[in-house]
Amino acid sequence: MRPKVDVHPDDLEGLMDDMQAVIDRYSMYFDVSHLTNAGRRRKQGSGVRRYGFIDKTSDLAQQFPQYNPPMFNDDDLKEYLRDVEFLRNLLAMVNELARMISNALLVYGDEAYRLALRYYNSVRQLARESDPDAIAVFNMLQTFFRRPRRPGNEPAEPEVERDVRAAARTKRR
Repeated sequence: MRPKVDVHPDDLEGLMDDMQAVIDRYSMYFDVSHLTNAGRRRKQGSGVRRYGFIDKTSDLAQQFPQYNPPMFNDDDLKEYLRDVEFLRNLLAMVNELARMISNALLVYGDEAYRLALRYYNSVRQLARESDPDAIAVFNMLQTFFRRPRRPGNEPAEPEVERDVRAAARTKRR
């Protein structure tokens, strides 16, 4: 049974609008749009080990406040820790949504490709039977199956290796 989206196109448009509203709302609360790729690489983040370190430090800073350095506020650390926990949970939800969308894209793309191939094979068969319109349609679709030519005349390294292996197998017999 082939999968089908049982949603009206207007509802899908509404879903896209809702997603954009979430993105806009998120950007109001967490303005990190200025962060470049280089800036991202300079950040330490809070992976599993660092998160554990931050959490333990937060507990110890409250338990032993006499060791808190100047300009350090254990309440600020607790607040950042809560933000990290919230964002990690949010990211898990977003990753789950991304996985669902990726799976749907894969399934529907596969179905669309199979239907397009069915049409292509039908046109190809009619073109072989010399139908002039089918030949024209086939020629338009055939370009998607042609491999691009390389700029030089020399074969690529994998092709040379393949040919050498084939020649070696032939000599043994």
